[in-house]
Amino acid sequence: MQGKCATMRPQTSGRRVALQRAVIAAASIMLLPSVLVAGQPQNAAAAERAKTPERTGSNSCAAYGPRAKALGDTNVCVLTSAGVMAYVFKEFTDTDIEMIGQRIPVPFLDAGLPLAFYHKKDISYATNKVGFGAIATADLMLVHMSQAGLLRGYVRASFDGRSDYDEDGKVGLSLPKIDDSYYYGALNEAWVQFNGLKVGIQPSLFGFNRVPSILNPTYTSQITTAAASFTIGYARNFTVSISAEDGSRRNYTEGILSREFSKSMNPDWVGLVRYATGKSLYHFSAARHEAYDTVVRDFSGKGNKTPVSGWAVAAGVQTKVTWDEYFGERFKRTPGRLSLTFAAADGAIGYLGIPFFAPDYVVSSSGEIERSSGWSAVAAYEHVWAPAWKSTLSYSYFSVEMGSPAEAIIPTDIGPLPLDVPATMMDFDIKVRGSVLQGGIEHMLAPGVTAGLEVGYTWTEAEGRYGGHKAQELSVGYPHVGFYLRRAF
Repeated sequence: MQGKCATMRPQTSGRRVALQRAVIAAASIMLLPSVLVAGQPQNAAAAERAKTPERTGSNSCAAYGPRAKALGDTNVCVLTSAGVMAYVFKEFTDTDIEMIGQRIPVPFLDAGLPLAFYHKKDISYATNKVGFGAIATADLMLVHMSQAGLLRGYVRASFDGRSDYDEDGKVGLSLPKIDDSYYYGALNEAWVQFNGLKVGIQPSLFGFNRVPSILNPTYTSQITTAAASFTIGYARNFTVSISAEDGSRRNYTEGILSREFSKSMNPDWVGLVRYATGKSLYHFSAARHEAYDTVVRDFSGKGNKTPVSGWAVAAGVQTKVTWDEYFGERFKRTPGRLSLTFAAADGAIGYLGIPFFAPDYVVSSSGEIERSSGWSAVAAYEHVWAPAWKSTLSYSYFSVEMGSPAEAIIPTDIGPLPLDVPATMMDFDIKVRGSVLQGGIEHMLAPGVTAGLEVGYTWTEAEGRYGGHKAQELSVGYPHVGFYLRRAF
């Protein structure tokens, strides 16, 4: 039996998600309350207005930005925005690394011997032509501040279509799906919040900031998922949050080496601590990933689903760089922003924000589980050269390792008497490393209209061992370039 474990297109699987997040961030910037404290919206001015209910209408919404409008003659404020982005891109390579997961039929091993192989695959059918796509997003937020506290509701939807070439070179339109549904794939966020309690489809607490990548994702975890979260602000610059999140969005499984399922009754628990200073924001998060596996039951007809778990931690800092402190007053209007992010995981590879190079774990024929582990890191810098010009530079790196428990291919106790020979053991271990270096420049052509160019280089390397013997190392590297035009409404 054979099934793909990973199609090693390092930028293809994650590009769509990154594109959605980038255009959404640009189009939705006016939706955020005017003051952000340690990453959580607060608004002292709105709280003061709640004490004076006679002030209603549009004036009560002014603190949320010039585009906020009152819903009739009420204290409910409505904030809307939309955005569109069209883009083209080109990857200059004919090959990439692919992995194949298998279970080899072996006597006495009911579920088969798990093995994974890697090789270079011809992908020229998808890369010898220019790719293209477009994203359209729409956002709606309702905000009401009363003496009881802050009440918000938010919905974000998108239409995301991009070119998809098949092996015959024919182009089609690919749309994102979640749980085999285009509707869920188009619904990015939908939540309600009362003070610190937020329930619905929302950004995971685990992820940090959005890094300055538009066409090619950096290796950092940024997803939205069904969750219930609660935040406590101990001070204006210090918050602690906890959430119960749908872990299925984090499952890294391919059905051969592992068959992983998550249930809503066993959510992932995620904790977050954020601390802000005058120029910097610090982020510390941790997650416990819970799931079930059915490989042994499905392949051998024996046993039941097996509970599995994993963990992940992350740390990050984002700081404003004021170059005038070092080079004088003439650099006062050219600030920068530096971001550093690090994440590590064991049995929860989906929290690393990397392409699918390894499942969360590998299951032996007997049901023994060996968890995969890895880490990812990103360093990014944004610089404003002039009011209409901005440049970005980022470097991402990841390393992930997976393997299988050692199993005896020929057991020593299968006959009337034990065999007087050592058992022949078989296992595998594969490590994959990769990085992306990319830079970009943006120019605001007119208010709300931005054009951008990105160039970068992706590198990936795989090496493995089978039964203790080293296999051939493979590596690929290629440049890529993309251009986009974005309009925010």
